[in-house]
Amino acid sequence: MPKKPTRSPNPVTDIEQVLKRAYPDSVLEIIGVLEDSYLAGLLPSLRDALASIPQTTILHDQPPQDEPRPDPAFDHDENPPMVSEQSRSYHQFFVALRDTRFEYDAEDLVPDENGVERTVRGKGTWGCVVGVSLVAPVAVVILDAIETFEDGSVIQPDVHPQRFDLDMKPLDMDEHVREALGDDALAGLHDLHERIAHALDGLGVRVLSAEEAGRPVPWLRAGEGALVEGTVTVRDALFLRSM
Repeated sequence: MPKKPTRSPNPVTDIEQVLKRAYPDSVLEIIGVLEDSYLAGLLPSLRDALASIPQTTILHDQPPQDEPRPDPAFDHDENPPMVSEQSRSYHQFFVALRDTRFEYDAEDLVPDENGVERTVRGKGTWGCVVGVSLVAPVAVVILDAIETFEDGSVIQPDVHPQRFDLDMKPLDMDEHVREALGDDALAGLHDLHERIAHALDGLGVRVLSAEEAGRPVPWLRAGEGALVEGTVTVRDALFLRSM
């Protein structure tokens, strides 16, 4: 018989209680690691569920802890210390549709060995960022794009807003996609969003609405090293980034 997919604990219904259990001192900090989280056992089934969505592909699969790299401050040493760029309390995927309508030409300015900026060309792809929290079986799914370039560099999306208007307010991604791709493409991405949410729900992981994710949590404050600006939100608390 085929092995039954691993299912997470009971779906979360009370976010406030989850946060109070996770942060009893009301201070945001990275808690635990993947191996100690419910997500460790669920991750293979989660990855399979996303990969099984018809006509899609996973372009980005990012664990909570970045891979160690040589510390650039010691770039002249033969054996520089290794550091990680960032820790997160969530695992992140980027799921895209296999449809050229969602692809576009991209370019970036990068410095060469002499510090002179040069243009590097690449490809961008619209899709859905999927973040699954280590704190509790909840997720967020947002529309965004990933860009890969000829030099091997990648501009990765994230569950936190990364696109802003001239007043530094997060863009309305629906409107941004509509302007870039049109109504039909936006509808296609909304359908992908729904299929991802359905796949996660089948594993006991509840996808938060934008309203839920953006709800303020005024009794929480950012701890040392937590990348949070302004009032803490549910998204900040369940999808925490820390240097």
